[in-house]
Parts: sequence; structure tokens; C-alpha cells
Amino acid sequence: MTEFQFKQWKRGDMRAPHKPLLFLYALGQWQQGRESVRWVEAQPAMERLLQLFGRPMKRQSPENPWARLVNDGVWVVSPAPKLRNGNYSPQALADADSTGALSEELREQLRARPDDLVTIAHEVLDNHFPASQHQDILLACGIQLQPSTIASKRKRDIGFATVVIRNYGHRCAICGYNLQLDNQVIGLEAAHIRWHAYDGPDIVQNGLALCSLHHKLFDFGAFALQDDLSILVSRNLNGNSVPEIARFHGADIQKHSIDFIPPEI
Repeated sequence: MTEFQFKQWKRGDMRAPHKPLLFLYALGQWQQGRESVRWVEAQPAMERLLQLFGRPMKRQSPENPWARLVNDGVWVVSPAPKLRNGNYSPQALADADSTGALSEELREQLRARPDDLVTIAHEVLDNHFPASQHQDILLACGIQLQPSTIASKRKRDIGFATVVIRNYGHRCAICGYNLQLDNQVIGLEAAHIRWHAYDGPDIVQNGLALCSLHHKLFDFGAFALQDDLSILVSRNLNGNSVPEIARFHGADIQKHSIDFIPPEI
């Protein structure tokens, strides 16, 4: 089976999610019975996916993965897109009525073994996105998966959550949430600072104890940690609940542990 690690733009630990998102979108289209998709239909869908799961930008550029995913051997485009002044043009793709599809090899595989789609989707998610985003991405891409016991290619350390949560005194490092039922902590999770998907190690220095809400907000980029371990809240947040997260801007993370081991940013 093809290894679904795509060639991506990256800077340090930051990587562009454009190619894996387009590929997952194409899998969703395939599952819905469409062997190919027109650019004019895919463009708004991909812009939405990039807004939800990509880096904040004034303008998203789905034309780049549409053209460049071909180089990874899993995607074909007809007619072949042409560079104009070093870039691909969304309008040129529309004028040419560009059509994209999974590669013929991959289509043959999915025709012969439809259940492979589940395995492939899990692999792409494991390789490129944090676990807290997986269900949201599947839903946004229109992929229907049955409950699966497929394990990640790289095994997670089952003790990671225990040591991270203990390091923060069984409290959320942002809001101090520490609800327990008897002695069982509920809704508190161990977040990777450097994502597991990008080989972030399962060590206490790479972990934050976060309530389930702040874990998801952290993985979506709603806030980050600065070098001095203070909280930096994104300016791109909007909605009535913004004050609930904005109030932590500039504050230090909550430690609550005498033997606290600080994270490494």
C-alpha cells in the first residue's frame, strides 16, 4: 500500500495541510460515488477546509495542492495545469474546466477493496493531524467511517497522559479545571505541544494537561505558548465566547505541582 506522507511546505514544525486535506476531500467524494471532481466545485469546498484546519491567511490557495498533489502519485488532473509567473491560477483552472481524480492505481485498489478507504483515511489523519481534529476533518470531508479499531502506525505511549496530567497537578494548565468523580478525573487530557502526527515525543516536556475544550482550541491554533510559557491568544477568534479564552491572554500557564517539569517550546 502507498505510504501517505505527502511532500509539504514546512517551516520548523509548521507544515501546510493543503495536500492531505485535498486527498481526504477526494476520498470523501469517492465514497459518495464520484470518481472525479471539477475544480469549480472543489475550490469553495477546499477553501472552507483550509479555513477550518489550515493556517490563518487572508486568502487560501487550494489551486496549489490541486496542481502539486499530482507529484505524490495519488492524484491526476486533466488538463495538466500550467504555471503562470511561477504560480497556478484559479481562474485558469476554471477556464480549462480542470478535473481531478484519485490515481488510477488507487481507484483500482478501492474498487477491489472498498474497506481500504478506512485504513487510508486513518493513516493520513495519523500522519498529518492531531487526534483532536480527526472527527471534525472526517465530517468536513464527507467521509463516513464505521467505528474502527485500526491503530496508529506509530504507537502512542499509554503512560504519556498519566505523567503529563500528574505534572500539572490534575488541572487544566489554562483554566484550572479539575473535575473528578470520586478519584477519576473527567474531561482532562494530555495534549502534545509538538503534534504526535509530526513525531512529537511522548515525554512530559512535550505535554500540556488541558481540559477537552482547551485541548481542541490549542490544536486548532486558538492559542499558543510563547517562549516564556505565557499564553498567546489568536486575534482571529470571533463570536460571543471570545472573552472566555481572551481573558487568558498574557497569563502564565497554571502548574499546580511542586515538582513541576516545564514544557520545552
